Amino acid sequence: MLSLQRIVEDLLAKNDVLETFRNSQNVIYVFQKREERLVVKRHVDDIEISKEPNYWFGFQWFPFNPSWGTTNCKVDEVTYPTYLSFENKPFFSAKNYDLFLTKAEALVSELENGEWKTKAILMGKALPFPATAEQRAEIRLPKFQVAIEKLLNKHGLLEAFNDPKWLSVYLKLHQASYMDLVIERNGPSIVVGHYCEQNGDLISDPVLVFRLDETVRTWIPIRIEQIFGDSWVEIERDGKRLVIPKMQREFQTFSNVFARNIMGQGWMEADVLKKLSQVEEDEDDIKMDSSMGQSLLKFEPMSGVQMDFAF
Repeated sequence: MLSLQRIVEDLLAKNDVLETFRNSQNVIYVFQKREERLVVKRHVDDIEISKEPNYWFGFQWFPFNPSWGTTNCKVDEVTYPTYLSFENKPFFSAKNYDLFLTKAEALVSELENGEWKTKAILMGKALPFPATAEQRAEIRLPKFQVAIEKLLNKHGLLEAFNDPKWLSVYLKLHQASYMDLVIERNGPSIVVGHYCEQNGDLISDPVLVFRLDETVRTWIPIRIEQIFGDSWVEIERDGKRLVIPKMQREFQTFSNVFARNIMGQGWMEADVLKKLSQVEEDEDDIKMDSSMGQSLLKFEPMSGVQMDFAF
């Protein structure tokens, strides 16, 4: 955990707002020390720490990891992103990450001197858990989920897709110039992506795997499946779910590029090959718009994964 996160959380705890900060989707706290102002913001999974006029730091909130992920910072009008983009692919910048840490430590040294007092509290709107449909509408969802939900909404599957009482929802779209796009939820497991066929086997190229959060109906990233191997964000070890922060940041960047491709490739106008939804405990009650076969996608329990990870 970075020193900057620790000192900010200590400041929130001292003012009895740390738990509110952790359990709210949209909050802003302003702390005052003489003429200086420290602003702490959280909007969904984005965290901002700023001290006028020199410092601004951006972090990523991870639901299952206490440490915030670094995204970028701006100090004295110079920006240091921890991830750079080249040919629409994210690359981790060790140099910028080291600069981020150096600048963060400089701010920490300033925050440690003197007493900061709360000037304004909860300037944003806190969303409780679980959130209602109306409250969820105010949440800024990840770009990839927004793009896919537009497709689901067009084909009348959005409500069922985000409602756990529907056991299975499946949509397969076709365009002549691309591999078919598959969108499927089985229980809490969500998969979205392209498949190609090699020697009779379906190969992911690529496929994003999520888990449905039944509280606010957001999609939690699990892994990226590609021809050359899988990249895991969340794993299960000793009965506990663990998040790999570096992979979660890479997943977000990758999914943002994927979302732009989907919206730019005309999938809103693509032909429907298969479309179905199945209600809980009623296997005969299946709504179908075209011929249906068995689901192409199978889910293996995460506890069966035998892999080594560096945290």
